[in-house]
Amino acid sequence: MACDNAICVWIWEHYTLIIRLWGILTVVATWAIGIDQCSSLKPWVGAYLVFVAVVLTFLEGAFLIGSCLDKCCNLNSCCGKFWSGLKWFDNWKRGVLYILLSVAVYIVPGIAYIAAIMLDILALMYIARSVKGRDPKPVASTRKEEFHDVVAVDESHAKSARGTGSYDDDTDPAGDAGISRYP
Repeated sequence: MACDNAICVWIWEHYTLIIRLWGILTVVATWAIGIDQCSSLKPWVGAYLVFVAVVLTFLEGAFLIGSCLDKCCNLNSCCGKFWSGLKWFDNWKRGVLYILLSVAVYIVPGIAYIAAIMLDILALMYIARSVKGRDPKPVASTRKEEFHDVVAVDESHAKSARGTGSYDDDTDPAGDAGISRYP
C-alpha cells in the first residue's frame, strides 16, 4: 500500500504495535462486558462473551511468549508443532475468525455491541495487515526481459572465463566481485 502522507507512513511503520494495543483493549473490554452480562437478564450473552474473551486472551497474548517458544521449542516436538500452527493462524485467518465470533453478539441488542464492534475493528486490522505487505505481481514482459538479461550476463561471463583459459571466476571483475569459492 503506497501512501505519501506522513501520518499514513507512521501508522504502517507501527502497525503491529497498534494491532497489539487494540487487541489488548478488545480483550479487556470483552472480559468486562462478558462478566457484566453474566449477571444481567441475558446470561447466555455473557457466557458467550467470556468464551470469546478466553479465545482472544489466548490468541492476542501469544505474542508475549512467542520469542521464548521460538527459541525453546523444537519444531518436531508437540510444543513446536502447536506453536508453528498458531503462528500460521495469523492475519486474515485470525480476522475471519474474529468476524465469525462477533456475529452472534449482534443478535441481542445491548452493551455487548461494544465488544462486537471492537472485535470487528480488530478483525479488519488483521485483514488489512495481511494485504499490507503484498507487492503487485510483475508484468510478464518485465520478467521475460529480466530473464534474458540474466542469460546474457551468464553467457558473457562464461565467454570471458573460457577466453582466459582459467576456471577461476575471481579473475573476472564483473563476476563475483572478488568472492572466492576457495578457502
